[in-house]
Amino acid sequence: MKATKLTTLLFLLICSAVFAATIAEQLTSIDDSKDAIKAAIEAKGVTVGSALLASYSLKISEITGGGEVATAAWAGRPSDWLPMPDLPEGVERIAALFGVASNSPNYVAFSCTGITEVNWGDGTATETVTSGVTAEHSYSYASMSASTTTSSGIRQAILVINPQAGQHITTFTTNKTHSKMPSNGRNFFWLEMAFRCPAMTSIPALTINTRNLLAISWYGPVSFVDGSYMLSSLWGISAIPHLDTAGITTLAYFFRNNSALTSVPMFDIASSTLSYCLFDSCVALITVPALNFSRNTNGTGIFNNCTSLAYTPPFNMASTTTSYRMFYNCTNITSIGDLDLRSA
Repeated sequence: MKATKLTTLLFLLICSAVFAATIAEQLTSIDDSKDAIKAAIEAKGVTVGSALLASYSLKISEITGGGEVATAAWAGRPSDWLPMPDLPEGVERIAALFGVASNSPNYVAFSCTGITEVNWGDGTATETVTSGVTAEHSYSYASMSASTTTSSGIRQAILVINPQAGQHITTFTTNKTHSKMPSNGRNFFWLEMAFRCPAMTSIPALTINTRNLLAISWYGPVSFVDGSYMLSSLWGISAIPHLDTAGITTLAYFFRNNSALTSVPMFDIASSTLSYCLFDSCVALITVPALNFSRNTNGTGIFNNCTSLAYTPPFNMASTTTSYRMFYNCTNITSIGDLDLRSA
């Protein structure tokens, strides 16, 4: 009898433990789902903060946008990266995917001309940043949602920068150092960026702190006309999902030294009269679309040192008077489409 009671007691204890474990797992699953929903809402530019789950429907109703999506599909984009926010026509916005590591300081710093509202994407309050002042933030790996953890172990935040009402973003740079970072330190965890800044008066300065930047998109309209060096020396860039350059008249050295770039989308260079060294030293570039060089006058070194370039389509270069070293050191090229160089 005692054995039977003992067996029954053990059975009840085991059942209680199983049910407790099941409840704990369910609560953990609910928390993880809540974190994932929160991250998705904040990725759309709406701050959730410490709002209760019951109020998430109201937060979802605050989401605006649609139209063009910043993250046009690009080959190789990790499937576990958070989606980028929409950048529909009519908005003015910069969005970025930032990686948060477990074993290093996660400082981020940048500067804009124009008063901005910055959503850091980690649940902290939206911050108003004065024009010209360096915006700074420190991400905590432990406080980031575990649901954003990638296969490489980093966690993620979607950073969104909007101009304050009545303001415009006219310049932007990542070439800033966080005040807590050593003078030789760098913020390496910009992973993807997208811009729609129709009031920007000059190219963004992105060459520092962007070593791990893999993709960048640029949506028009564009106000500046000199795009020289605009996307140059972005060593990790392997994809440009969207690129609007309509109206830019100078594209010299535009992609120079982008050593991981294998291809580019079709983009509008019909207004450019100076496109020399456009792809200079893009050593991984394999081919390019049929770009319209009809107004270009200087074709010097357009594909200089593109050692992986295998093929180019026909180009209308009727206005080009100089084509010096256009294909210099293109050691892998096997086919060049027809070139209209009647003026050279």
